[in-house]
Formats: sequence, structure tokens, C-alpha cells
Amino acid sequence: MLLRGVALKRRNTARKGRELVQLAAKHLRSLGNRVETTRMAVRWLPWAQAPPYLRAKFPPGSLVPMSKRADFFNIWDLVYVSAGGNPRGFAQVTVASQLSARRRKILASGFPATPDDLILAYAGRPRRRFAVCRGPAFELAGEEWRP
Repeated sequence: MLLRGVALKRRNTARKGRELVQLAAKHLRSLGNRVETTRMAVRWLPWAQAPPYLRAKFPPGSLVPMSKRADFFNIWDLVYVSAGGNPRGFAQVTVASQLSARRRKILASGFPATPDDLILAYAGRPRRRFAVCRGPAFELAGEEWRP
């Protein structure tokens, strides 16, 4: 799959997700916003939950360090502030098939969402675009972004 010069590999969903987050951040920056995305953090996993390539390096029963991305409040992929500095917003980037699952997760969290908080659902070919769902209900209203 090709996304405006960015090759997206179907086998690596984490990589595809990260590329979609970067694409959404780039679009938000083009609108004049300041954007911060999640960063890598070390998580200590029990040996049994670690991937096999890491288990081979540590004895059974130990904790295994693994670098993972940590979402903001365990929900959001990026945070943005408008150029004027007034509204701030959080955004969750996903593919269209996972939109309802992300919506349920955000609503179940009890996070105090505002109309500036977004779920950006990427719809690939043939019309590469992000469907925009605004908080607090995160309903589809026909708004879309074409990065």
C-alpha cells in the first residue's frame, strides 16, 4: 500500500500505525498547530509475556525490558495546540475498521473530551483520507481531511 510516497507494509501493523500518526501530525502542523506525538518508553514485562526474541536473552521468571510507545493517558496518540494558543486537543489515529473500538475505549475511559479532541480514522484506497470524529460523542459528521 502506498500513502503519498510513504510505503506502508501490511505485515507490520505497528509501523503502519506509526506512519499514520506521523501523517496526521504533519497535516495538523500544516494547519498551524504545534503537535507532540508519543515517545518511546521502557516497559518491564514478565518473562512469559515478552516476545520470543527477548525471552532468549533473559532467564525464565525475570522481568524483561522492552521499548514501547506510551499513549497520552493510555488513549491518545498525539496532542496539539492551535497557533493562537487557545484550544488544545488530543487525537487518536486509527484505521477505519477500528473506529468503533477506539470510540468505545475513549468513551469508557471517562476522559473529559471536548470538541477539539479527535479520532482520525484513515480510509485507504481509492480515496486516501482521514474521517474526522470530534468529541465529546465522536460521531461521524462527514468531515474529512485529505493529507
